[in-house]
Amino acid sequence: MKSNQKKALAYYRSVGHQVFNTRPADANQRELVTKYAEENEIEIVTEFASCSTRYAKNELQNALRHCTNNKEVKYLLIKSFDRISRNPLEYFVWKKAFADCGVEIISVTQPRTDTPTGALMEAITIVFADYESERIKENARRKKAAQA
Repeated sequence: MKSNQKKALAYYRSVGHQVFNTRPADANQRELVTKYAEENEIEIVTEFASCSTRYAKNELQNALRHCTNNKEVKYLLIKSFDRISRNPLEYFVWKKAFADCGVEIISVTQPRTDTPTGALMEAITIVFADYESERIKENARRKKAAQA
């Protein structure tokens, strides 16, 4: 890698309480992020992964700490915006925290332009992810209640 190459962290979040990288979807996240980095001449210096929403905050805090201590890192590469959080408030708090360290969050499957329209599309994507998450929870509650 070139010494002046752009540097990034990669962050992956899996679902459930499994070990990351044991499911095809996990490998897909890594593959998509790695491909994006190669195509855009970005060096991934460290990877962070969590296997559930419960532990995602810990890994994001570790990534943020890494960025605070390593000013060369300019990007946090993720598969999609909802890998950070499906909760809009949490997502934008994390986005601001990384931005305050000079790090831009890049979704490799949801390109975002630096325009008002790009910001709107990013926000809509997160709101829809939150809606989907709540709908899944509601369906699970209904099934559980029906089985009782």
